[in-house]
Amino acid sequence: MSRALFTAVSGLRNHQIWLDVIGNNISNANTVGYKASTVVFDDILGQTISSGVAPTTSKGGVNPVQIGLGMTIGSISQNFLQGSIQTTNRNTDMAIQGEGFFVLANGSDRTYSRAGSFTLDANGKIVDTATGFKVQGANGDITISLGAQSTAVPTTAATFKGNLDFSETEGSTFVSTFNVIDTVGANHTLTITFTKNFSEGAGRWDWAVTKAAGDSMIANLTSATGAVFFNGTGAVIPSATQDLTFQPSVTAGTDTVNANAYLGIDNAGDIAITGPLGGPAAIRTTVVADDPLSTTGKTTSAIAVAAAINSSTAATGVHAAATESLVAYTGGAFGANVTLDGTAGRTLVINGASILGAVTGTATQRRDALVTLINGQTTATGVVATASGTGFTLSASDGRNIAIQTDATVGAATANTNFFGFATGLAAATVVARGGVALTANGTITSTVVPADAATIGGEGTATAAAASQAVTLNFATGAGVTTPQAITLDFGTATNLTPLTGMAAPSTVTLASQDGVASGTLQNFAIGLDGTITAFFTNGRTSTIDTVQLAAFANAAGLVKIGANQFREGAASGGAVVGNPSTGGRGTVLSGSLEMSNVDLAAEFSSMIIAERGFQANARTIATSNSMLEELVNLKR
Repeated sequence: MSRALFTAVSGLRNHQIWLDVIGNNISNANTVGYKASTVVFDDILGQTISSGVAPTTSKGGVNPVQIGLGMTIGSISQNFLQGSIQTTNRNTDMAIQGEGFFVLANGSDRTYSRAGSFTLDANGKIVDTATGFKVQGANGDITISLGAQSTAVPTTAATFKGNLDFSETEGSTFVSTFNVIDTVGANHTLTITFTKNFSEGAGRWDWAVTKAAGDSMIANLTSATGAVFFNGTGAVIPSATQDLTFQPSVTAGTDTVNANAYLGIDNAGDIAITGPLGGPAAIRTTVVADDPLSTTGKTTSAIAVAAAINSSTAATGVHAAATESLVAYTGGAFGANVTLDGTAGRTLVINGASILGAVTGTATQRRDALVTLINGQTTATGVVATASGTGFTLSASDGRNIAIQTDATVGAATANTNFFGFATGLAAATVVARGGVALTANGTITSTVVPADAATIGGEGTATAAAASQAVTLNFATGAGVTTPQAITLDFGTATNLTPLTGMAAPSTVTLASQDGVASGTLQNFAIGLDGTITAFFTNGRTSTIDTVQLAAFANAAGLVKIGANQFREGAASGGAVVGNPSTGGRGTVLSGSLEMSNVDLAAEFSSMIIAERGFQANARTIATSNSMLEELVNLKR
């Protein structure tokens, strides 16, 4: 009977613990992010009187005889079912719809929470309102500096719209102003003046851009004049492009001759160009300063030639740009292993850099090994090698020269014959390719080539449609404090311009349609998306991504350890935190301006309370009954 007393005591004690858990759940019925706890009881085995007997052929089995010693708490586990979402309209509040926990940092310590009641502290950090722990994003602490200034975006393109009046008299002008933005976000007013000039070409309007009289920051403008042309229906005529390609310098059988052939501008009359603004203009001779990139033959590279042509752009309206230099080797035998070490018979130099290393294996492997060695010196040479067919191609995309030096002697085992197929070695660093020059202008390009140089120029292409635009360069004064020069492309009717200029018999109305510059702005507000992305909104209309809120997932969330303040730590049974972006890896989404409420079910809790109370009462009755039986036993002696 005393055993029954202790059994009942275990029932009283553990039903009291159950009631404690129920009371805690009820008290947290309105706690943000709270997860209700559930109690599971286990019985306690006290004594086995008989372990039981197995059945035999003559008689049946006998079940074990066991007496228990009451009950104990098997587990008190968290119920991580989703709580209801309540809207707060505070953009720092966040709720998780689905799995996951917010990651909070206290120095190097990390805790986890479902309660997203957050705020901004004095340093602009998003923190937990109760503890001040910092909410973690992809970049660590999330900082939102309201009032911070965004970087200005300088204007690089200005698009125009409107009409230029066809019926105006020759020489008539139309003036329009437009604003552009420099690298610090300051506005500059420019004036564009259109002048009817049909005497120089049908449908032609010349234009010129000038700065405002009071703008002391801009010292001057270059390339600030041009012309726009309209056809017989008043539509803008796109500009024209044309390529001048340098003659390739290496051909079989005449290596040394062609290796020294070049597009030389030794005399002012070597090339003359006629453009929409005038001509023919004789292009000046090239000088070393025209090409800061090439290490060999600077005065004859595509870069140098383009620079010489552009020295007359203001007079001709024609602009030049260097195009790719290219040399293809297809006649190399690749017939023997060679170690390029710079000694006689083992020399290869490209743009002044020695190519050293072993070239071994099959023919293809030797070719590929050589390509790899050449590309190892790309930083020094500006040349890239690419395997092609049975040979390889050398290219320099910036238009610089490609200068090659190999062995001066030819023998059966030299790199010269085995890999390049030259009839003779190139004893000096010889320029073997120079790329080409692309010419662009508003209107029709006419290029004039002196007959004596015709053999060194190839590929005068046919003019093709291109953009009706031109870059104007703003040169700021010394001490202005902004990046200079600043190039701005004026677009009067490119393929992307949805409102190109027209030349109709109607009043002139040319205005600025848009420009891509953005002044500096102040961070005014922010929003948090479902994927945790925090987007900043600036007063200048720009937006930018600040950070992304991170969520932690656990293999067994019920194994987390509660530490109070709606927070958990990793536990031995929870597994490690797997941190990542919301909506990935099984993590839920983030709802801004909302909070997840407690998932306590009051109806279920009150029902459990009644059951706990009845269990407690029943165990109390067991104690009372056991006491009565003991009292009756004592009374037997009377």
